[in-house]
Amino acid sequence: MKPDSTEAPSVVVVGDYYLGAFGPTILLTLREPDGPRWLHDLFVHLAANGRAIDLASEPMVRLENIGELQLRLDPRLGPYLALNRLSKKEQPARFAWIASSSGWMLQAGLLEPFIAGRSGHQYLTREGADDALIEVSFGESEVHA
Repeated sequence: MKPDSTEAPSVVVVGDYYLGAFGPTILLTLREPDGPRWLHDLFVHLAANGRAIDLASEPMVRLENIGELQLRLDPRLGPYLALNRLSKKEQPARFAWIASSSGWMLQAGLLEPFIAGRSGHQYLTREGADDALIEVSFGESEVHA
C-alpha cells in the first residue's frame, strides 16, 4: 500500500559522519523492517540504470554532518569501489561513492543477511584506501547514528 501523498515517507536509514576508532567513518543505521531491503534495492537499481543518486537528498534518509553522498556508476572500476571526499575542508562533508555495476551488486549482496532478518554490521568501504569507512548496521541496539 502506498502512503498517502500528504504523509512524509518514513526514515529507513539514519546516518552520521564522525571520526571513529579506525578514522573517518560514515555509520548508516538501517531501521527495521524496511531499511535493508530499501538500501539493497537502491544499489541494484543503480547497478542496472546508472543514474547517480544523492543519498543525502533521499526523503527516506536522514544524515548528520553529511551534505552530500553521491552514489555513482563507473564501469572502469571493475568489482572495486571508491569513496572520495569531494572537499577536505567543507562542512558538512560531501562524498562521492563510486562503483561499477558488479561493485554495486556486491554491495547489495552484503545486505542480504539483514534482509533475511539477521542483525549485525558490514563495512562497505576499505579502511585506509577510501576517504572514510562506511559501516552499515542493522538490529544492533548498541550502535547509534
